[in-house]
Amino acid sequence: MARQQSPVISAQVVLMPASGKPAPEGTPVTAATLAMFAPSAATTAAASDAFRTLGFEVGPMYGTSFSITAPADIFEHVFKVDLGYLRKPHADRDRSRGKTARDLELPKSTLPDALKPMVQAVTFTPPPDFGPGNV
Repeated sequence: MARQQSPVISAQVVLMPASGKPAPEGTPVTAATLAMFAPSAATTAAASDAFRTLGFEVGPMYGTSFSITAPADIFEHVFKVDLGYLRKPHADRDRSRGKTARDLELPKSTLPDALKPMVQAVTFTPPPDFGPGNV
């Protein structure tokens, strides 16, 4: 029996602000506060290169984050998580609906040590509340 191909998925990598400390909790990201949240150019370049080395396609930097895209197998290997539900029929994927942003974050603890201080979070975008399968 042929092995099922791993689906390609994407996540957002939110980088640490240039200060090295997260912005105050509850502070909205706006044009006026973006400087508080923005990572340095050096951090952006180093983090992008590191994720490419790990096997991810890296998207452009927008605001405080960039996307990483790869087959689910690479995510599972790098983040030491089981994303097996992504290989099941669409109805089973609905497990992620209704989760909070914290539930959709991948663990930073499995990243290479050099990347850990640069990354604030790696998260999946919550699925939309509309579309096939929703009433």
